Amino acid sequence: MASLAKMAEVPEYWQRKVRTVFNVLDCDGRGVIDKDTMSVRGQKWGDFYKDADPSVTTFVVASLKKWLKVLSPDNAPLSWQEFVLRFWTMWNDRNPELVDAMDSVMRRIYEFIDTNGSGFVCLGEFQNWWHANGWDNVNVCHKFFPMMDREEKGWVTKKQFCAAGYSYFDVVDQMDGTFWNFWWGPLWTEFEMPDFWVRKARTVFETIDVKKSGTLNLDSMEAIANHWCQLYGVSEENRGYFSDNMKEWWTLLNPDNTTMDWAAFVRSLWKMWGKSTPSPDFISANEAIWGAIFHFIADLSGYVSWKEFQYWWRVNGWNNMIECEKVFKWMDSDNKGLVSRRMFCDAARWYFEITDELEGMERNLWWGPLYKEVDMPDYWVRKMKAVFRCFDVDKTGVLTKSSMPTVATLWSSLKDEQSNEKVVSSLDKWMTLLNPEDRPMTCQDFIRVMWVKVNNWDKSFWNAFGLVWEKMFEQMDPDNSRKMSRVEFISWCQLNGWFWEENMVATVNFLEDHGWLTKQQFCDACRWYFNVFEKAEEDEWNLMFGPLEDKVKIPFYWSWKVTAVFNVLDINETGILNRESMKAIVESWCAKYEITDNRVGDYVRTFERWMTAINSANDSLTSDGFVKAVWDFIQDRENLTLAQVKDTFAPIFRCLFDLMDDNDSGKITVREYVTFWRHNDWKGADLCKSTWKCLDADDQGWLDRKEWQYNAWLYFEVLDQVIGTDQNLFWGPLTNQLFK
Repeated sequence: MASLAKMAEVPEYWQRKVRTVFNVLDCDGRGVIDKDTMSVRGQKWGDFYKDADPSVTTFVVASLKKWLKVLSPDNAPLSWQEFVLRFWTMWNDRNPELVDAMDSVMRRIYEFIDTNGSGFVCLGEFQNWWHANGWDNVNVCHKFFPMMDREEKGWVTKKQFCAAGYSYFDVVDQMDGTFWNFWWGPLWTEFEMPDFWVRKARTVFETIDVKKSGTLNLDSMEAIANHWCQLYGVSEENRGYFSDNMKEWWTLLNPDNTTMDWAAFVRSLWKMWGKSTPSPDFISANEAIWGAIFHFIADLSGYVSWKEFQYWWRVNGWNNMIECEKVFKWMDSDNKGLVSRRMFCDAARWYFEITDELEGMERNLWWGPLYKEVDMPDYWVRKMKAVFRCFDVDKTGVLTKSSMPTVATLWSSLKDEQSNEKVVSSLDKWMTLLNPEDRPMTCQDFIRVMWVKVNNWDKSFWNAFGLVWEKMFEQMDPDNSRKMSRVEFISWCQLNGWFWEENMVATVNFLEDHGWLTKQQFCDACRWYFNVFEKAEEDEWNLMFGPLEDKVKIPFYWSWKVTAVFNVLDINETGILNRESMKAIVESWCAKYEITDNRVGDYVRTFERWMTAINSANDSLTSDGFVKAVWDFIQDRENLTLAQVKDTFAPIFRCLFDLMDDNDSGKITVREYVTFWRHNDWKGADLCKSTWKCLDADDQGWLDRKEWQYNAWLYFEVLDQVIGTDQNLFWGPLTNQLFK
């Protein structure tokens, strides 16, 4: 099985692209691919292209099997992780067998697409190819086709088609151009659920979880059905009917009928609805529930009035009547004060189909005000990060059952190998309750789950965790004295790499009564650790799992540079920035470049999305607030990889490039760069020239997209002035703030 450590070496965006290829090949959904999978894949293409010569199908199957044979010489089935890792290694080495096999696959696919044998593929034929694979996003298809048809002839040759196929695997970074990355269809998105959609699905979970247990199962469906029916005085007969509807929906969502926490629920809902077009059965089950809710609210009138809709919100504990009114007015499009069943159900369906907040908040409130996670105390979060680091011994950044033996091996090194098995067993039981699906758990995931466990006090979980503490103590007590001395505790700290002698001793002094600790005292201290939320006078109370992470100070020179960005974006000089501010600056730029077409709206939405990413609460940020928001976003390695951070910034860099490239040459010249400085009223011709010279390092007289993206990101990556002032003027001259 591919290791997480090795997978970490593969760029995440490239992983996502090759996982997309794997999913295309894995058309029988077994989760592995082998020779039989290749036969099924080729035959399904052949079934779609019924008029094609049967020999084409035969050749495609043969080329697919040849490709797989190169990746798996022993014909062993490949999981997606193994497929990605082997492909990455061989492609980087330009393995000639792999290149030859890939060339054969792409040429045979082209023969399928070229249905009339003309030697050219037009957009219509290419669109058919997308339909053959079940790729529904035709807009992406239409944007990808011109990437191959560079000469704008309306058709693509086999050579152009195969060249794009090679580029698909050569491009490892989304910044190299989004539409180069769709040769194998829309990218796989299971772990790329839009944050806003996740929040909406979490809202549904919290509404249905009427018992507030933090989990849902089949019994929960009956509980919510009874709850709503009691509120509206529904008869026993109809109550049973609605309960059956809820259970049918649950069975389709969760065929194994497992107990789901909110994360598992959201993932299942995404697979059923967000990731692909839902099945007719699932749509029917949803509509049965929406229809029943409509009849609760509307009684027998056939319409929902404003007062009835208000009551529905209030019985669910949704008290924001301003948002309630927005939803009602949106559904009441003809302004009659009434909402029909059809409009009510359509709005419910759109709730799941809309993934972006920008499409209108009122469309996203069918299930009530959106869920807002309870703010966890900052100090408690810092402590949980210390716990996570304590268990993340192999430094992969994730926890799973498979990472626990490494923890046990480290701990057992203080005692003997015989104790290792018991430690592994205790850790395994704890991880099973902490993470039932054994999905890779990041630090942020760990903190969220621990917060739920602390607030709900899951007895079985804490008993299992208590057993882990006992095994920890036993490893710290190598002489089996049932007492842990000061020296033994310090040895334990040093084993974990906690070299802070003063605090080590202070912690022991704080905990011990007689110069040593008993097992019970140690376990009690661990339990207190998780239930103390704020810093006490004695910080040692909170150091049981190692030193706490200190907050990182923002480098002054970097903050000065990002302040310059703030000043550029604050075109109206209001002293604050939020999502609405983005429209003003973009429209100002577009006016100066005399852009009036659809690009204006596209650019505005791009900058709004970027601002939402770094300022999800849409607060009105002052200059200092903006600097902190950008810093926190860029430095957040618990929720985002560096590649994901870059992917967030890349679209605004592309917008700036497109603005400056006024003749659509795909290059920015010194003239165009100077024009941009003038449009922003940046003074200093000498500074402009020296900055350009720094950007145009190869002295070609122009910048292409890749050079532009590189320099744009470097501005945020460089923290100090050492690299050179010119490198730090990408967003114009810095203010004299440094000298105040």
